Amino acid sequence: GSYFRLENEAAELVMLEGAQRAVAMVNVKEWGARYVGLWQCPWPVRGDADEAAIAALGLPPSPRCNVRLICSYEEHLAVVRDMILGARSTIRVLTCYFFATENPHVRMVQDLLPAAANRGVRVRLMLDALPAQSALGKARMWGPLTRLAQGRATRLANRKFYEETLPAVAASCPPGTFRLAFFRAADAALGYSIKSHVKAVVVDGRLAVIGGSNMLPTAATGANDCDCLVDGAAAEALDGKFREVWLEQTGEELPAAGPAAEVAEAV
Repeated sequence: GSYFRLENEAAELVMLEGAQRAVAMVNVKEWGARYVGLWQCPWPVRGDADEAAIAALGLPPSPRCNVRLICSYEEHLAVVRDMILGARSTIRVLTCYFFATENPHVRMVQDLLPAAANRGVRVRLMLDALPAQSALGKARMWGPLTRLAQGRATRLANRKFYEETLPAVAASCPPGTFRLAFFRAADAALGYSIKSHVKAVVVDGRLAVIGGSNMLPTAATGANDCDCLVDGAAAEALDGKFREVWLEQTGEELPAAGPAAEVAEAV
């Protein structure tokens, strides 16, 4: 109901306020100079004191990975498209929202991911259950009168995506190559459903895009969200986190994608 929505949005505003406080503590220019670029970012990221202590013990430093800031809507679409086209073994996508009225979103699920599955890549797509349920509920609310309802274009697009596109995509792929699941997040104290806002696209355990956008940005948010392309140990860690969440939500244990290759040229 409306009270639940108000409560959910209020919780998100509290989270956003905390994130803004954290960002205000960061010297962006210093952070960029230190971590962005070829083989500049250690993973995991540790403080100077911890790195010094590790060195004093004669242990090797954290492995280095590449971090590239994605600076535009067009660049983001091109990066994810090229990652999917170049995938060799696995594609793992975790997103909060899917926008059925955004052509790049539809093309990714309807064309790019099944094409990868049909060439043997194992595709796993996880959508947040709460936004999906909300979108489909609104799409079905007016029944045959939907075409007359306010926001009918979005309602009809969502209904087509969830009721027609997704089943058709799954049926078009060889068994086991494409699987869809819904992430059900819950408030730790009271147990009611919440949005997860977890978002990542990971390919072959060697490249990953992570940030404020969903599986892709939208035309409206593409210039505002901050996203990064990472490789190496950071991409491996994100692949491992996806496998952990997928196992928790579906019971399917996914194999590791394999050791990360050096991808300095791609980054």
